[in-house]
Amino acid sequence: MNERINSLRYQLYNLLFVSSRWGEYASILRDAKDSGYSFLRLDEFVELVRNNQEIPKPFLILRHDIDTDSPSALRFCEIERELSVKATYFFRKRTWNVSVIKKVLASGHEIGYHFEELATYAKRHHLKSAKELQQHLIPMMNILEANLVNLPGNITINSLASHGDFANRKLNTTNSLIVQSPAFREKLGIVYEAYDKDITTAYQNHVSDRPYPLRFFPRHPSALIKKLESFLFLTHPRWWQRNAISNIIELVNRVKEHMLW
Repeated sequence: MNERINSLRYQLYNLLFVSSRWGEYASILRDAKDSGYSFLRLDEFVELVRNNQEIPKPFLILRHDIDTDSPSALRFCEIERELSVKATYFFRKRTWNVSVIKKVLASGHEIGYHFEELATYAKRHHLKSAKELQQHLIPMMNILEANLVNLPGNITINSLASHGDFANRKLNTTNSLIVQSPAFREKLGIVYEAYDKDITTAYQNHVSDRPYPLRFFPRHPSALIKKLESFLFLTHPRWWQRNAISNIIELVNRVKEHMLW
C-alpha cells in the first residue's frame, strides 16, 4: 500500500511540481569540461566512428530528446552556448517548433527527427503483435517519408532517433524497424539512426535522465566524470523544468491513445 502511495506521489510531483535543475545541468557540463572532456555532437561522433578515425578521449556526447515543451530546449541551448559546447537535439513531429529549432541551429547544434511512425501507425490501426507490424512496413515507411518531406521550416534532416512510446513497449518493437533498409535511408538522406549498433557499441556508456526520485540511469553522470570515462548523456526538458500544462497535455494524449488502441 505504501509503495502505491509513493508511486502516485512521485507521478504527481513529476507531472506538476518538478523543480528547476538547470544549475545542476550546467554543473555537470562544467565538471566535464574542467576534467578535459571533448564534447561531440552525435553526427560528429558517427563520422569519426565510420571513418575509423581517432576519437579524442574522454569524450561526452550530449543528446536531447525534445518529447514535450519545445521552448525548454532553449534552456539547454543557452547553457551549452555559455560553455561553448555542442549537442544533438531530436524533435518529435508534435514538438517540431521552427522558431525554436532555428535558434538551436544558429548556436551550432545538430537537429534530428525523433520518429515514432511505427508506434503511431500501430495505435491508429489497432495492431497489437509483431506479426501484424511486419505486414504493414511499407505504409509505415511511406508515412515516415511523407512526414520528413513535410516538416516545416525547410530544415535538412540527416539523422533519426527512435522515440520510446508505450506502444513500443507493449509490442516489444522499436520504431527503428522501419528504417532497416540502407536503400530507404539513402532515399531519405538519413546518415544514421541513434540506436545503430555500431554507434552504441562505440560509445558504450549511456546515461539517461529519469523522473524523480531516480533522476539518472544507470548512474549519475558525475560518477563517470570522476573516472574520466567517455559516455553519451541523454536528457529530456521535462525532467529539468516544471511545465504542468505541457505535461498534462502529454498525459491526456497518452490516456486517449490507450483507450482508442
